[in-house]
Amino acid sequence: MLFSRISFLLLAVVLLSACQPEILTAAPLPTVSIWQVQYTPATAWLAPYFQTCAAGQSGVNLVVSEHPPQALDLKTADFSFEWGERTNPPPFAVVIAQDRLAVVVNPTNPISSLTVSQIQDLFSGKYDNWGPLIQVSCASCGTDFAVPIRAYGYAPNGEMQLAAAWILPGPETILAPDPAAVKAAVASEPYSVGFIPARWLDSSVKQVAIAGAEAGLLSRPVLAMAPAEPQGARRAWLACLQAQIK
Repeated sequence: MLFSRISFLLLAVVLLSACQPEILTAAPLPTVSIWQVQYTPATAWLAPYFQTCAAGQSGVNLVVSEHPPQALDLKTADFSFEWGERTNPPPFAVVIAQDRLAVVVNPTNPISSLTVSQIQDLFSGKYDNWGPLIQVSCASCGTDFAVPIRAYGYAPNGEMQLAAAWILPGPETILAPDPAAVKAAVASEPYSVGFIPARWLDSSVKQVAIAGAEAGLLSRPVLAMAPAEPQGARRAWLACLQAQIK
């Protein structure tokens, strides 16, 4: 009788154990790596490529921000991008592309080419209207463009003005904050002129050929900078970026 009771109790324990819900072990959460990526206004065209290349790196999230060159945090940001040479580069700095300066006018402007000296005179204020320049380059264009010139430039010592150090703004030059603002202004104003990085060009503005420009006057490197040489996923991301922008 005692044996039967013990057997019954053991069977009950087994049945109760079998009825208990299975305890599931949660899968470990994937590791997320957050990278700080900075760029200057002249290199803002790179932004779409940042995310394209990050998509190929598992668990990588980018925090992307725009800063003027003097405000780049080269010590803590994972990557920083700038157009032009730097006198105080961080431990890792490599040229990933080239970009050149482009002088642009409104698409309705008949001018297609200017010399270096004409561009300098145009921005310095020597010409107060488009008439003389258009008569030289397009004698049959009439006098519709004998109107005041609206020249757009940038603040002294800024990234864009340093790229175009040979173009000195005159008292009438309108100072814009960045290439996006210059492109928007030239696209909307028939009598305007400005300069932007060539990688910003699209159909909203017309590029003017620069006659007599010496080699190296217009082209400047696009730098990728980091506190240390990238390894692993960071190196693969940078290689992807370089391949995308060629």
